[in-house]
Amino acid sequence: MKKPLATCRVAGFIALIATLSSSYPGTGVVAAQSTVQSSPVAYIEGPINSEDLVLIPNTRWVIASGMSRPPGLQGHLYLVNARDRSWETIYPRSGFAARHDAATYPDCSSPPRQEAFSAHGLNLRPLEDGRYTLYVVSHNARESVEVFDVDTRHQRPMFTWVGCVIVPKTIWPNAVVPLPAGGFAITSTFDPTIEQREYVEKMSAGLPTGVVAEWHAGAGWRLLSGTALSGNNGIELSSDHERYLVNAWSGKSIELISRGGVPKIIKRVQVDFLPDNLRWSGKRLLVAGQMTSASQLLRCAFSSAAFCSAGYVVAEIDPRSLASREIIRSPGSTDFGVASTALIVGDEIWLGTFRGTKIAIFSLRK
Repeated sequence: MKKPLATCRVAGFIALIATLSSSYPGTGVVAAQSTVQSSPVAYIEGPINSEDLVLIPNTRWVIASGMSRPPGLQGHLYLVNARDRSWETIYPRSGFAARHDAATYPDCSSPPRQEAFSAHGLNLRPLEDGRYTLYVVSHNARESVEVFDVDTRHQRPMFTWVGCVIVPKTIWPNAVVPLPAGGFAITSTFDPTIEQREYVEKMSAGLPTGVVAEWHAGAGWRLLSGTALSGNNGIELSSDHERYLVNAWSGKSIELISRGGVPKIIKRVQVDFLPDNLRWSGKRLLVAGQMTSASQLLRCAFSSAAFCSAGYVVAEIDPRSLASREIIRSPGSTDFGVASTALIVGDEIWLGTFRGTKIAIFSLRK
C-alpha cells in the first residue's frame, strides 16, 4: 500500500520546560523498574500516524487512529487483523455507512468531510450482542468526538457513523473515555482560543493549560473544576469508576482525580518521560510516552518530517498508588519512535505513534 507524503512549514514554538509544583497531595517520583525490552520484534507497515490503538474485546481486531500531521496529510481510521497483521482503511472510504442518531447527537447530520478528517484518541463502550460504541476524537473537519456503531457479528466488524458531539471552542480535545451512566469524558490539552505563545509559556512554567470535560446527552458539556493540568492528555477510569486517571503530558506526571461533586487531585506522581495515552488492556493499565524534552518533540511534531525517532517508554501503572513497573524503554530509531500508546494483544504489546508509518510489536514471552 502506498504511503502518502506531505510537507508543511515549521511552526515556531517556544521550548517547553514542564516542571509541576509539589503543592498537591500525593506528589512523588516514580522509580523505573525491570525493563523487559528495548527493540521491537516486528512491525506492521502502512498505517500512518496511529496515535491511538484499541482492541475490540474477544476478537482479533484492533482499531487504529490516524492523525493528519503534518497539516494537509489525510487522516484515517484503520482496522488491523491481529492474526495475520493485515490492515485496511475504515474511514474515509467510499460507500461508508451512516445512520444519524439525531435524538442523541443533534450537533451534526452527516459524517466529517473525508478530505479533512483526523483521528486522534479512541475508546470503546461495550453494548450487547457483539456491538460496541466507538468514540473518536477528531480534528480539522470539525473539533469533535465522532461516534460509530461497531457490529462484530460478521466475518469482519461493520462500522456505521451515528453522530458527533462538537466540543466547546475553548477545548482542544485529545483523549476520550466512556462514562458508566452514558456520555463520555475528554481531556483538553490547551485552550485554542488564546494566543499560542501564551499557552506554550504556561506549559513551560508548569502552569495549568488544560481540563477534563464531561458530556451527557441532553445535558451537554460540563468542564470539571480541579482538573486543570499542564498539558492534559491520556484519560481512563478506575475499575470502580469512582476516579479519573489523567496524564499531564508536559507536566510529566500521572494524576488520580476524584469523580462526583467537586473533583480533586487525590494523588500525583512524577515520571521521567512525557506520558501520552493511558489504556486499560485487560486488567492491566498501561501508559506510553516519549523519552525526550517537550521542546525537542514539538520541533519534530510541527515539522514536515515523515517520522519522529526519539525514544519512548511503556510502563504498567498501579491504578491506586500510581506506582509504575517499566516494561519497555527504547532509544527509538528511524524505523519507529515517540510511542504514544500501548496495547496488549495476546502475548504481545503493540505500540502506536503520532508520527510514523508503522505499528511496533514487542513480545511478552520470556
